[in-house]
Amino acid sequence: YGVAPTRASESIIAFAAQNILIANCVFWVDSRSSLLELDADSNITVANCLIPEGGYAGGTNIITEDPLFVDASNPTGPDGVWGTEDDGLRLQSASPAVNVGDNASVPAGTVTDIAGATRIQGGVVDLGAYETTAYSLDVVDGSGDGSYVPGATVTITAAAAPAGMAFSQWTGDVATVADVGISPTTLTMPAQDITITATYYYLAYSLIVINGSGDGGYSIGTEVAIVADPAPAGQLFDRWTGDVAGVDEVGEASTTVTMPAATTMVVATYKAKPYDLS
Repeated sequence: YGVAPTRASESIIAFAAQNILIANCVFWVDSRSSLLELDADSNITVANCLIPEGGYAGGTNIITEDPLFVDASNPTGPDGVWGTEDDGLRLQSASPAVNVGDNASVPAGTVTDIAGATRIQGGVVDLGAYETTAYSLDVVDGSGDGSYVPGATVTITAAAAPAGMAFSQWTGDVATVADVGISPTTLTMPAQDITITATYYYLAYSLIVINGSGDGGYSIGTEVAIVADPAPAGQLFDRWTGDVAGVDEVGEASTTVTMPAATTMVVATYKAKPYDLS
């Protein structure tokens, strides 16, 4: 970035009998007429670099797009100090220079970037002096887990709801979630590790009680009290009929029913009173 060699027209000069490898570099905002000048017997290899304005014809894996620095107009960042976390020449998450370098070209023993961040993150080294720091996203009861650079847009999807339940909302570190009430949705990755949890609510199923009380909407597994109406004159309660699989005692006028995952109807029935003819 803004390289300043002793000759005015080139960014890099290779003198006689030099063997030079240029890899994982970003060249940007450079007004010189050419990238390289090769003196006699020099040998230079350019690979896995970002070189705009036509790239470099003699290189391999050359990217010519805008590197998308965080703030190229302020290379040292707000603190005015090179090699700190706010430097303007850090890469944005959408930069074409992220995770496209050559790990084999990283000098042995190099474990951090210019700002002290781990040099290789996301499996592949970034181009330039700064490694884009990735943070962890943990999605509980859903998918989308992984390591992402700040600013990355990540799709998160809730796991299938358990029987009798439905997705409710996302909870946890939801400040950058697009819509906490839907699944799938997206979030914008912040510069920190975060955890997002999918939550669920019980669906309500209708209980219809004919000739009795206890009607209403109830979630699966709820134990509901049902009571038969007083028997008509000359009759007495007989039994509950209908959807009685969850009824505790079908022969009792006052009993309970455990709600299944379905609309349920129970009917109180009656029979004639027996008479003593003796």
